[in-house]
Amino acid sequence: LTAGFLLLPVDNYLHPTMGYAGNGLGDLVYHLLNISFISMSLRSSPPKVKGHKGGGVLGMSTGILLGYSTQALLGLGLTLFFLPKVHPAFGLHLPLGFALGPGQAYAIGKGWEGMGFEGGASVGLTFAALGYLWACFGGVILINIGLRKGWVNPEVVAMMKNKEILRGTVSRGGEKPVGARLTTDSEAIDSFSFHIAAVLVVYFLSFLLLKGLTFLLGFAGKVGMELATNFWGINFIFSAITAIFVRRLIDLAKVGHTLDDDSLTRVSGFPVDFMVAGALAAISLVFVGRYWFPILVMSTLCGLMVTITVPWV
Repeated sequence: LTAGFLLLPVDNYLHPTMGYAGNGLGDLVYHLLNISFISMSLRSSPPKVKGHKGGGVLGMSTGILLGYSTQALLGLGLTLFFLPKVHPAFGLHLPLGFALGPGQAYAIGKGWEGMGFEGGASVGLTFAALGYLWACFGGVILINIGLRKGWVNPEVVAMMKNKEILRGTVSRGGEKPVGARLTTDSEAIDSFSFHIAAVLVVYFLSFLLLKGLTFLLGFAGKVGMELATNFWGINFIFSAITAIFVRRLIDLAKVGHTLDDDSLTRVSGFPVDFMVAGALAAISLVFVGRYWFPILVMSTLCGLMVTITVPWV
């Protein structure tokens, strides 16, 4: 977040004078999002826990979908009733920015630009930035309320008081956790290079999949091409599906041991960090100035709603 806000004026005022292409950082965010989804989806399936009690998948899914639906209804309602001259997809940026993230908000907003929503990608990034601010500062308030009310179990409280976690780095002389394991002989190919190559091969396969779908949808005329545009906007979903399919093939071939889950987690962590920084920096202040009032009103109402509904759920 700090890096993104520092880079924001650089990308808006300095980069254009240097000939750096508009939406360059935005396009980078798009690809980093897809790479992060592939890296996570290539990991092996976690073992099933027997006898697990609690809400489980159903409870978690209900809570997540409730967040998506309430935010979408709030955004659509405000847009249709109070902003009739604004593109109707404007309000749908609330769940994209608050519930999903900057990569999804940019990718889908970019697809909407082809349907008449000028500045859709930048508006999505703005909502995502405000969503992060609400998550950070609003989240800190909720955590302190939760500590006072006993919502947080003792194990988590002890972890939160760990000085290394608060500082963000391992202390001098402290034990360094193992973050990845080698699955190849470095004399042949570096293990990290091997994992990155696997991710990029899957990304190329997902590209070919979308190219094929676009070709087939082209026979449906304008409606088909609009659908294809939306598919490219949610490329991260197709990338994840392709990665899951490839992982199944790898497991069937009994060579799954060549992929290390921790290494893939490191590969996914890199694009996520740079994606967040790039997403904030890629916000166009021109479009923020044009839509600043509805963005401020919608994000404030959504932030208050989330702050109330999340503890309730």
